Amino acid sequence: MTVRRFRPGGTPLRVLLVNDDKDSLDLYAQIMSPYGIVADTTVNVGDALRLILENRYDVVVTDLIIGVGKGRSKRSGYLTGVDLIDTANSELASRGLPSPRWVMISGHPLDDVRDRFGFSLIENLGVQYLRKPLDVEDLVSALQTS
Repeated sequence: MTVRRFRPGGTPLRVLLVNDDKDSLDLYAQIMSPYGIVADTTVNVGDALRLILENRYDVVVTDLIIGVGKGRSKRSGYLTGVDLIDTANSELASRGLPSPRWVMISGHPLDDVRDRFGFSLIENLGVQYLRKPLDVEDLVSALQTS
């Protein structure tokens, strides 16, 4: 499999991985390493938002359900990748900055996610959806620049 790991002009692809499971983050980073893709990682939604606003990521890979630790929502204790995408895209737009491409991962079938959120992630947010367990080629392919 040939993977483009650079943006046009030869600069490295910038990737952020967001998941509250550190083991999963380590696994995803290991999957990308042989392809020459190096990613920033975080287990925290607040840190993810800060990193997205401070850096120009080409792709952000986020889990659908993210435990938010000490900053947990009083309602559920979790935020969703959809919350992160909505907030980050709004903040970036208010600053006149482009949004990254988004890849959402989850163990839930896409139809269940559509039912839960009442809309199509792919159509409304431009999100590529990957189901766990992840296929290595699907993940790496999702990271390629368009």
